[in-house]
Amino acid sequence: MTEDMDGVLQDRILAHLRYSLNEGRDLYFVVHTLADGDAVASAFAMSVIFQGRILIADTLSKTGKLVADFSDIVYEVLNDHHLGPNSAFFYLDVSSPQRINDTACRIPEPIIIDHHTSQVVPDKARFYNFPLRSSNSEIIYEILKRSGVIVPGKVLSTLLLGIITDTSHMRFADHRCASVISEILRSLGTTMEPWLDALDTPVNHGERIACLKALQRMQYRDIKGYVVAKSYVSSFEGSAGRSIIAGGADAVLVASPAKKGFRISGRANHRLVEKGLDLGGFLNNLSNNYRGDGGGHKGAAGFIGIDGNYRRVLEDVFKQLCTIVSEL
Repeated sequence: MTEDMDGVLQDRILAHLRYSLNEGRDLYFVVHTLADGDAVASAFAMSVIFQGRILIADTLSKTGKLVADFSDIVYEVLNDHHLGPNSAFFYLDVSSPQRINDTACRIPEPIIIDHHTSQVVPDKARFYNFPLRSSNSEIIYEILKRSGVIVPGKVLSTLLLGIITDTSHMRFADHRCASVISEILRSLGTTMEPWLDALDTPVNHGERIACLKALQRMQYRDIKGYVVAKSYVSSFEGSAGRSIIAGGADAVLVASPAKKGFRISGRANHRLVEKGLDLGGFLNNLSNNYRGDGGGHKGAAGFIGIDGNYRRVLEDVFKQLCTIVSEL
């Protein structure tokens, strides 16, 4: 997608927002389950500028909580009380309505603003995807910029935090992302230091134990010089995956049980991503064989399964990933 096309899509999104405001509709900005910092920041910015409310699926992730606490963000859990003829729903950073909750699946015409490489788009949804963007917060920043409004410093600060969290502290930032960051820093008259410090919190005891257990239980295969690993934990599967990548793996899958099924978190380093691995597409395709929903980025993605033995599914999915890596 070209930058010119990005502008066309952003103008269409602005048209939806302005129409909803002119009609006096109730604007809701909805984020996914275990919403991360990028999703929370995107929703906050839109809610401030366009006078809407933030709805979450259930709870926030660690980075989501950090951003919410930093900016004193107020949010509600999406439920049937929000449905109505005067409601307008905008999904932010949502690749599928199944990543929200049951209520979201009954919203007839949501407007989706996303940047993931894999999506499950509901019927009658207005879908605007920006797959070349490193974070959703970048997209929202450019929409606000095109609107001509004066963006408050608190909104800019929050969007900057969202970008940092979704680019893994700038590791996945490209030139487009760097340009947005530069503009925000210029407007704030600051450096990156305070925003990186705001997200640099100590790892809690439970998370450290989960990472150590994941390393202890890890199994791996050496495939054409690439190390592909798997492990399982009871929680913090994303952090456990990052620890295994830091320990030397090129790609890893970490599974954990959930209240209604299981979760699988996938991580890959730039070596395999540049070789052609797309974890977002791979985990999205798992829904063909397992009940659930998955997707994400090429180097970081997840799958939420509705039922099944998580360790048995992990073994099967690991074999599939190994086959894909062997064929790259």
